[in-house]
Amino acid sequence: MSRITKIVPQGKYKGRCKVYLEDGTSFSLHNDLLAKYGLRTGAEIDEEKIKEWLDEDETRHAYNAALRYLGFRSRTRKELEDYLRQKGYGDRTVVNVIEKLKSYGLVDDKMFARDWVNNRKLTSPRSRMAMTFELLQKGVDREVIDEVVGSISDEDEEKQAFKVAQKYYGRYRNLENRERALKTGQALARRGFSWEIIQRVIRKMDMEY
Repeated sequence: MSRITKIVPQGKYKGRCKVYLEDGTSFSLHNDLLAKYGLRTGAEIDEEKIKEWLDEDETRHAYNAALRYLGFRSRTRKELEDYLRQKGYGDRTVVNVIEKLKSYGLVDDKMFARDWVNNRKLTSPRSRMAMTFELLQKGVDREVIDEVVGSISDEDEEKQAFKVAQKYYGRYRNLENRERALKTGQALARRGFSWEIIQRVIRKMDMEY
């Protein structure tokens, strides 16, 4: 056991205090935890309790960091884990934070994948293969990807390709038909559409223009 000799606010770190012990050691805690555990000058505490409080303090700090990171856009579990580890948080803290976020519905890879696919359809159409690769890069499980991306029908994928083709046919309207079709096909290929879909879409565009 050791006795608290003084508790001093840390001006540089708002909402935190430095706790000094009679053995010459010290540690920092958030004010909420000081109040939660009734820590005050003269109180006796043991090392195991200090370790528990410090773990809880780190988890609290990491959780707030994760919320700020989520404030920009939704994230996958892997993106959050990588971010927190880059910030220097330990594995146990990262796991605790992720589980807490999941319990509040703030981390859901299936929902992330669905939102990602829907956003791609609206703003920047891609093939199923391209979206699968993007989601794999973000750490979404293959099983989840297969379920979400697999729900896109062949017809829907071709509609997405046609949407892209319309954009490029308009952009290259001043080129000869052959060159315009070539550049449009290249744009579709960059977005992962198959050669069969590209051929069908180009034929359709030729009939309409």
